[in-house]
Amino acid sequence: MGRRCTVLVLIMAVLVVSPGCGGAGDSSAPSLEETRPPPATVPVPGESPAGRADKWAQGAAPTRAVFHMAVGPRQAYQMLQEGRDIVLLDLRSAEEAASGRIPGTEVRMDSLAPDFTEELDGLDRNRTYMLYCRAGERSAAAMTVMEEMGFERVYEIEGGIEAWAQEGLPVER
Repeated sequence: MGRRCTVLVLIMAVLVVSPGCGGAGDSSAPSLEETRPPPATVPVPGESPAGRADKWAQGAAPTRAVFHMAVGPRQAYQMLQEGRDIVLLDLRSAEEAASGRIPGTEVRMDSLAPDFTEELDGLDRNRTYMLYCRAGERSAAAMTVMEEMGFERVYEIEGGIEAWAQEGLPVER
């Protein structure tokens, strides 16, 4: 057992101090930017996923960056308070929405309605949206649908309006 530990320590020491292996002072180590994968992109008509991958390998920038992210209620509140250009979208039914809403809600669509995707289709895909429902499940699903439809920037409030209210954040009645 002692011999194994000694061998392991020696291997680790060689890896740490070897030139060209990312040790201290190694200028050939890739920067953080170089190691990040390219951002997700939405399909461009006539361009295959393999074609996009080939372009990235050749150093070309992706066609359009897509940003979808779940955020906690406090982070969502802060983003809305900063005055960012965000459309707050309530995905609950009319009955659920009657119990209260997050201040600043601009649009309400029932994500369970049969014409939900048609309603989404009428929205500007270049705007930034923040979605919420009652508990977060429908908004997470809607974020995926919006991604597939080509919406570029979509946030989803984790836990929905229930988590928002539990954090003591304002709710309009």
